[in-house]
Amino acid sequence: MAWRSELLILICRPKAGPGAVLPEGSLLNGLRWADVVSVNVPKADRPIIAKDELAAMNPGAILVNTARGGVVDEAALIEALQSGRLGAAGLDVFDDEPPSEDCRLLAFDQVVLSPHIAGLTRECGERMAVASVQNVLDFFAGRIDPSLVVNAQYLQAT
Repeated sequence: MAWRSELLILICRPKAGPGAVLPEGSLLNGLRWADVVSVNVPKADRPIIAKDELAAMNPGAILVNTARGGVVDEAALIEALQSGRLGAAGLDVFDDEPPSEDCRLLAFDQVVLSPHIAGLTRECGERMAVASVQNVLDFFAGRIDPSLVVNAQYLQAT
């Protein structure tokens, strides 16, 4: 748990280890008291925030998804916004990208939408380019960090 400028930060991170911010006991427990929820997780085989999770949130709460499309059930989100259960949402990822012109999320005044471009600054682009080239050089030198490789099981075969 962290306290700064009257902001209480509590997380639900099942794999949180020593030194992590104090994890909440469960996602639903955390959602029950949160006024603002920021979703920052990898995409799973099903939405992490769906109807039950949205129903658990404080009335009028704000949901921000900057993770991946499909992490939040868009149909359930639309229902929660229409009913007034959810006060607002901020999204830079969608189930279908880019969203179609008839995407129902475009109709809400209380929804802020933006493209998923946080990593597209000039400085970030330069860092990614340098890191990519370094990873290629490290691979050919036999010293690539396996944690940087999605299919690291194939490194030993090379």
